[in-house]
Amino acid sequence: MVGPILAHVEELAAEPATDMLSVVIPEYVVGHWWEQPLHHRNALRLPARLLFTPGVAVIDVPYLVEAGARSGDVRYGGQSTVLAVLTDPMTQGPAMRQNPQRRAALLDAAIEVLAREGSRGLTLRAVDAEAGVPTGTATNYFANRAQLLVQILHRTRERLVPDPADLTGPLDTKVLLGRLLERMRRERSVHIAMLELRLEGLRRPELQAELAAFQGAELEANIDWHLEAGLPGDRQGVVLLYLAMLGLIVDDLTVPALLEAHPVEGLIETMVERLLPQESAD
Repeated sequence: MVGPILAHVEELAAEPATDMLSVVIPEYVVGHWWEQPLHHRNALRLPARLLFTPGVAVIDVPYLVEAGARSGDVRYGGQSTVLAVLTDPMTQGPAMRQNPQRRAALLDAAIEVLAREGSRGLTLRAVDAEAGVPTGTATNYFANRAQLLVQILHRTRERLVPDPADLTGPLDTKVLLGRLLERMRRERSVHIAMLELRLEGLRRPELQAELAAFQGAELEANIDWHLEAGLPGDRQGVVLLYLAMLGLIVDDLTVPALLEAHPVEGLIETMVERLLPQESAD
């Protein structure tokens, strides 16, 4: 009996979509020593064998069989086992580790997996492998895959923040957009991961809501910064420039050959001139 169960568990644990597999094992606890031979000891053998199976958690549920009770009268053991779960008020789930450096490294690894393998390949186990840490490490930082996706979203912003030196001195919209394109090419995985998050948001309404709120706030902040910096153009012009630049970036990332006949530097210059015209001196 133990062999087929182990084979099935190992098969499930090896599936790409499986982050952590929980195996619940009911165990009869008899009232007298002479009753023990009447019950198999699989409940003892299985946890011992599963202990060394990566990505598998074993949950042992004891049941007390009372001597002299009527047939089928089985209840929870008189000695209750309490599994205490620490709750994180921010996630309404198990409390997560708070090592900022390790969390950032795991999120960077998740970005690489998401960009390379797509949403279907993003599992907590895959993140551990990419980060080069023991299997199960990511589960200490992210309660589930949905939480991981949201934190990837916020990590992308940290990775794409421009160098403060690029925002000092006389500002030129064309130069700023050129530097944006350079950052995109340096951080190619981050932008591809963002595209994957957008696609995943189509299937996950909660992620789509998070994306809309996050990117909406980013767009508003960029518009405000542009206008407060005294750069040419009005609010609508900045939105149009955002949409045009987004299309250029997507094509440069996904079908770069499409733009070979159209140098992007010239495209950026034309976009700025047409969408953010300089005010007349009159």
